[in-house]
Amino acid sequence: MMQSAVVVLNGSGQYWGDRSLKDVMRLQANKKITTLIADETREIRAGIGRDGNAHRMPTPLVVMLRTFFGCTVEIGDLRFDPDLIYERDQNNCQYWHRDNMGRRFVYKCPPDERTIDHIVPKCRGGEDTYENCVCACVECNIRRKGRLTPKEAGLKLIKPPRPPKHRPGGWAYVKFEHKPGNVAHEAYVGFLRSLAS
Repeated sequence: MMQSAVVVLNGSGQYWGDRSLKDVMRLQANKKITTLIADETREIRAGIGRDGNAHRMPTPLVVMLRTFFGCTVEIGDLRFDPDLIYERDQNNCQYWHRDNMGRRFVYKCPPDERTIDHIVPKCRGGEDTYENCVCACVECNIRRKGRLTPKEAGLKLIKPPRPPKHRPGGWAYVKFEHKPGNVAHEAYVGFLRSLAS
């Protein structure tokens, strides 16, 4: 049997997903996981000590995150919500501002100055989507940009807009699908059986 992934449980013990051994070693180095089950017959290099010697450890099969992480929600489940755009953009105008010396800076919009800007204006076919909308101050959105594209208005986006990563209160739990022959999956199923008995 070959190990193709490591089973990762979230901080409350629910299945969170399969991750590559490389990803798990990165989590281990950052002290974000606890190893529950390891293959004692196979050792892997786990870093180099101050003495210059390589440290070795058993290969992890099932690990648990030290803190709770919610599980993902499909992006398709997200309805367009301006509040999620303000949250995603942290109320920062998504167009660069310049100070008196010509240096760029990020402008934090006070609540009465923040607006939702359509990168491709609605009057030109732009839609209410997370990829087409950003938080913008009144000056950039209404006075400078209006019905223009950012390029036409001489504005430059700080970063391309993306869908929000989560929806508040909308956790969806990932279902574990057993893959016979996967060492980590077999170890996890054995672990679950031991908890049940």
